[in-house]
Amino acid sequence: MARSLKSWLFGHGISLSVLRPGQRARLLRQTDSRASDVYLCSFPRSGNTWTRMIVAFVLDPTLDDVDLDVIDRLVPRSREADHSPTTPRVLKNHDPAFDLFPRVIYNVRDGRDATLSNHAYQDRVGSYIGDRLTYIADRAGRPFGLWHDHVRQALAYQRRYPDRFLMLRYEDLRRDPAAQIRRVADFLGKSVSDDRIARIIALTDLDRQRARATSDDPRKAHTLQTGAVGGWRDRMTPDEIRLFEALSAPELKLLGYPLSTDPQEGTG
Repeated sequence: MARSLKSWLFGHGISLSVLRPGQRARLLRQTDSRASDVYLCSFPRSGNTWTRMIVAFVLDPTLDDVDLDVIDRLVPRSREADHSPTTPRVLKNHDPAFDLFPRVIYNVRDGRDATLSNHAYQDRVGSYIGDRLTYIADRAGRPFGLWHDHVRQALAYQRRYPDRFLMLRYEDLRRDPAAQIRRVADFLGKSVSDDRIARIIALTDLDRQRARATSDDPRKAHTLQTGAVGGWRDRMTPDEIRLFEALSAPELKLLGYPLSTDPQEGTG
């Protein structure tokens, strides 16, 4: 019954936030959360997989290689929390059920890039059939909501519990991964040396990981894409940009992502 309710809600683009906390906890299998648990949450295609790799290295100082199977073991999905071997447990969950999460590492990425990537991913695995313009505002088949919905809830959690929340900007991970790895380690209460950070950067390099991401599992085979920053400028049509920004302008501005109509964008 619980599974069919969850599927029905997801299929109709209805957020689980309409349910009471206890109901949501059961549907998401969050009934055994510990105060020390950290939830790695994001709107899909925002750097979550890359961050899981980084977290795996931070949590296990003996780890000397990583792939998509390794992170499924060390940083599992929250419904597989019982199998987590690490302390603290760091658990993946895209659902913005922040009131159920004791602590959060939140990946954020320019919503235009994240939405482009998410549409491409869902198209490849066959979970969404439709053009991109429709997809931008379509809640049906979008179990985690639209980008601005997700971000808005994350920012509300951050305002309420700033000491329990770490925001990682995807663009900062690309620009200065060493600084972001240190922030992750500090948040998890772990120490990492400069040599270890350099090793983590080399082993989690996106080009290296893409070359190794072959699997019969379409989720894994298509997980790692180009990871472009600002690709929306060349790939989105004017109508797509206008629609996305009409929906998400307040959240884009709050997070420091310029609108296409801003002067610096027009002259770039």
